[in-house]
Amino acid sequence: MASWWNSAGASNFTRGITSITGQISSNFKDILSEASEETYDPVAELTRAKQHIEDLELRKETLVEECASLKKQCDELTMQKQAVEIKSDMLLAESRRVIEEKDNELKRLRENTNAATWNNTTDLNNTWTDILEDDQPEINEYLRYQRTIRDLKDENSHLRDELANLRKTFKTQQAERDQSRRDNEISQLEQAHAEQMSTCRRDYDEQIQKLQLRIAELEEWNKNHQEEELQKSIEVQKDVDDVDKDLLSQELEQANEKLNWYNEKFKEFTSLQSNMELLVTNNKQLENELQLEQQNHRSALERLEQFEANQQIVNNIDELTRLLTEERQRCDALAADNDSMFRLLEETRVQHENQIKAKDKQIEDLKSQMNNLQQQLETKENVYEKEINEEKSHLINELQQFKEKQKEEEEHRLKESKLRDLLEKQLVEVNEDLQTLENEKMELHNQIDDLKDQLQNKERQIQS
Repeated sequence: MASWWNSAGASNFTRGITSITGQISSNFKDILSEASEETYDPVAELTRAKQHIEDLELRKETLVEECASLKKQCDELTMQKQAVEIKSDMLLAESRRVIEEKDNELKRLRENTNAATWNNTTDLNNTWTDILEDDQPEINEYLRYQRTIRDLKDENSHLRDELANLRKTFKTQQAERDQSRRDNEISQLEQAHAEQMSTCRRDYDEQIQKLQLRIAELEEWNKNHQEEELQKSIEVQKDVDDVDKDLLSQELEQANEKLNWYNEKFKEFTSLQSNMELLVTNNKQLENELQLEQQNHRSALERLEQFEANQQIVNNIDELTRLLTEERQRCDALAADNDSMFRLLEETRVQHENQIKAKDKQIEDLKSQMNNLQQQLETKENVYEKEINEEKSHLINELQQFKEKQKEEEEHRLKESKLRDLLEKQLVEVNEDLQTLENEKMELHNQIDDLKDQLQNKERQIQS
């Protein structure tokens, strides 16, 4: 611009003072045209800024689509959860129906055995006075057996009350449980429940067959040995009570396992909700950044409008009679200002591009960290599931061994009590192990929360 003004000034001085007024108007036209040509760069910068805004809007739309897909996945999980609840309710209803049928069969067998014993006692009343003196120890033993039977019945009723209370608590917790389950866990639950039901049915069938065989033996021996029949009927009642106790203990264990499983699912659902909240907050932060950049671009547009207004003011200047030196100085100052403005605009553009690249890198790093955390969580969940399955198999084996010992040692009640104590201790230890696992899982969740806080701090630093 300075060289152009030098050439124009030399030509103007040679022509003379007479042509100053006409030349001033032509010079102003040339200056305005040249200024309009030099303002091409900020317009290009504006177009670039608009393109950048459009790119950011596209990224925003992709994030919105990702949020929508996550919401769809949540809806699908809720539908799957409802289907699983319906299946579990149906399975529970079937299991209860089967248990009621087995209880009715056991009651019928008890009534038959009681009727047989009462018939035998009525037949024995005729000869009771003759045999009373000889069979006094046997009578005492019979009374002792009946006392033990009453005690066992009381214990049975107490266990049933406890089971009813546990069912009530289970129903309340089932009403408050979460709304997220997965297909693999559902299939595992159904398989485990089916296996447990099959084992229970097999145990029921075996016990019923054994009881029927014993009843048949009692009926055969009833004709010859009435006293032995009484003892066997007592043993049958003991077996029936033992079977009831085993069934109640199995139902209690199943209820405890289901409660623990529901607690674990609740924790997983809370972690998923926290992840969703983090995604929503990230989306909001990106929207805020977009709004800030839009405001900056609007301010740049306003500056350009002010610049155009200044150009119009220059067009409307009435003071056309100033000296050429003053006009040259003004033009040089405007040229210097324009150069500085262009340099500043280029520097700001470069800074914006560098900031955008840095933000993109930070977002990619955060995504990679989130993926790593998800992989770590999945591996740890798989390890926990394997440990729980191993513990379940270990408990099932121990229960089978306990049943075998009960079959072998039916006549020794003291040994049965010892075995019960051992099983209770083992159950306590298993519960303690489960609590330790839950504590470890809570620690992992705390670590995840710390990592999330660190990520939020990094995002705040990036924003600042």
